Amino acid sequence: MKVISDIRIYKSKVENIEGNSLPSEFKATKILNAKIKRIVMALRENNFSFGDFDHLYINFTICNVENEISRAKRKIDKYHPWFRYYDVRVSEEMYKNTDEDFVISIIQKILTENFSSNAFPKVKIYDSDNKVILEKELPETNNLDSFDSLILSNRKLTIKPKKNSCENIKDNYIIIT
Repeated sequence: MKVISDIRIYKSKVENIEGNSLPSEFKATKILNAKIKRIVMALRENNFSFGDFDHLYINFTICNVENEISRAKRKIDKYHPWFRYYDVRVSEEMYKNTDEDFVISIIQKILTENFSSNAFPKVKIYDSDNKVILEKELPETNNLDSFDSLILSNRKLTIKPKKNSCENIKDNYIIIT
């Protein structure tokens, strides 16, 4: 599985299928480009993956699109298999003046509806053989600052909270493999 590399925005007035030209690159502002790059960097930092490709190309089009947003009917390019197109049906007015907040909301919608799952493991610890050794709901955190230490040996992982950390982190977690 490849970690995400890029999200690009395109526009087209013709159906995004074999035989038709590829969509044209969307002329985005520097601010929109920066926002998209930040999204990609944040996802990359968290090892987000689409599976067997790493470039997501979002095409805004005035053509009919099944369910208003769907994967393009274009075949996977055997010489360039790292990207996939998703088509988004927009009105003629939106096509001419695509709002930046709308673009960001579409990116979010495509990511959450097509590449996320309720089964995403919130807290799982794996051993070196990729076998789950702990599956437990731990307090939500964006970093490890609330933990005093993580001690890893050949057969055991011990996670100790700081004495002055959150109330909900009281116990040591010891995982024995």
